[in-house]
Amino acid sequence: MSKKTSAVCMGAGIVLAIGSFNIAEANSHNRHKGHKEAARQEIRDDWREIRKDKAELRKDISELHRDRFELQKAVRRGAGKAEIARLRTEIRQDKKEIRNGRREIREDYAELRRDLNKYGWRGRPAGQDSRFDRGGNHWGNHGRHGWWDRDRHSRWHRGYYRR
Repeated sequence: MSKKTSAVCMGAGIVLAIGSFNIAEANSHNRHKGHKEAARQEIRDDWREIRKDKAELRKDISELHRDRFELQKAVRRGAGKAEIARLRTEIRQDKKEIRNGRREIREDYAELRRDLNKYGWRGRPAGQDSRFDRGGNHWGNHGRHGWWDRDRHSRWHRGYYRR
């Protein structure tokens, strides 16, 4: 092979190598797009479930108030023991439904917290959110008490200059 042929082949190889890189793959944000979308969808579903359970709880509470009002009316008008017992059982059932609704809401919030911890805040992978990172020399991180307390441990605060 002559130098001319090898130079042409080398140039074609370089052009082919440069042309084969996909610019979109070089963007690291696109690599995790499906992961972030799945995280957003799961968190959205958790919030939807919480809203649905809260609406059901509000409905159960209003039903309890209606049943209590009916019981008061029945007692005032002197209704029979069977009717009063039936209304009291309805109230007990309503209270049970309210307890179950509150438990479901607690479980929904726990699931939301698990998902937020699993995917990190705002869909970031866990451990890459620096808002809660208090260690290291991050720009703008002034420790636990913020910039206003930067000289908290100076000699002045230790009592060297106090009388």
